Amino acid sequence: MRALSESHESDAFAVSPSYNQQYANFYYMRLQMLKQAVSEAVDWDSPHADRVLDVVPNKKVWVVGTIYREMKNKPNIIDDLVKINHGITPEHAEKYTTPQDLFYIEDEHGRMAIAGNALHLSQLVTGCVVAILGAENSDGLFVVEDVRAAGIIPPPAIPSGVSGKKIALVSGLLLDNKIQESPKYQLLVDFLSGQFGDATAAGPASNICRLVVAGGVIAAPPAELIGSRVQRPQTDASAVQALGEYIRSLALSMPVHLMPGEGDPTDIALPQQPLHKGLFAASADLIKSGALVLETNPLMLDIDGVKLLGSSGQPVSDLCRYNESEAIELLQKTLEWRHLCPTAPDTLCSYPFVDNDPFVVQHAAHVCFAGNQPFYASKMALGTRLLTVPDFASTGQLVLLDMESLETEVVAFSV
Repeated sequence: MRALSESHESDAFAVSPSYNQQYANFYYMRLQMLKQAVSEAVDWDSPHADRVLDVVPNKKVWVVGTIYREMKNKPNIIDDLVKINHGITPEHAEKYTTPQDLFYIEDEHGRMAIAGNALHLSQLVTGCVVAILGAENSDGLFVVEDVRAAGIIPPPAIPSGVSGKKIALVSGLLLDNKIQESPKYQLLVDFLSGQFGDATAAGPASNICRLVVAGGVIAAPPAELIGSRVQRPQTDASAVQALGEYIRSLALSMPVHLMPGEGDPTDIALPQQPLHKGLFAASADLIKSGALVLETNPLMLDIDGVKLLGSSGQPVSDLCRYNESEAIELLQKTLEWRHLCPTAPDTLCSYPFVDNDPFVVQHAAHVCFAGNQPFYASKMALGTRLLTVPDFASTGQLVLLDMESLETEVVAFSV
């Protein structure tokens, strides 16, 4: 059977980490990159203002800009640093938002306070670029009647030649030196290598051509109270060894694309760079041959013409702190806004960028996924399969994606 080819859509997420510049240009470039697409999504029956400062009272207009949401519960980095310096672990509210949140829309020229229908505003988060329709009232508030985003880019038709092939996705392995105590980890290896049960049980695995591991690969040691200070110990060397051995056992069965995630041994800022190959010294041969590919987070991957776009889950998990919507709905919002990490850098750590915003979605994807979510969910949106990949450590679940139909199924491992 013909081997499948792979390619990376771009190297936009492969960066040289640097904090030598400010974040102001980051938002500016985001607006410049998305303004045209957002404008094209608007029905221009009503007049429009080219700039926020061009809005005049009592005249209904469309205006395009970046949303800023002022939230009382938003973490304050200065307060957190003071607490950490005094040995106090910062505690953050489960939700950043309250009914008292204030909303603004801004561009490179100015900022304007907005209000209106809660249904229109509740879904908006800091950093999303949208067009709003409304008029400024006597109190100086722009009252919103409608909101439009750039919209999802429809993907092309699925290419021929992928019939019967599947991609496996897993996240949140949280490996440590105690994985042998949990049989589900060995069951996962057995299933992917075709050694699971009889021929009927092993059948689905024979069609799996790739495994994507969407972050959360190593268990972070719990924080400890040492004297009067709360400290997090360094990751145990035995856990690093377990990581290397287990990933090798997976890569011996099929090509593995390994993404970093929250808590993994790489920089916390997005886009996270690949895990260091020194962590996988025993798999140097597999890395060289391409059987083990150390990826960025987020990731854009093309497997024989089927395009996958996804993250290890931090952007969606952060969006969940803005409202009550399910993770799958918020994942869809990122595609509608055409931005993978709209809340970065406000409430999600990222590098500053001057010349572009790498998180702007510029290409269509057949599949968009988010790892390390509490449970599995899947839906179609304008030809794109949306998928939340559950945390394996707590659910024991692997997701299979049919490359031709884009249908998904869950395989659960439990004893």
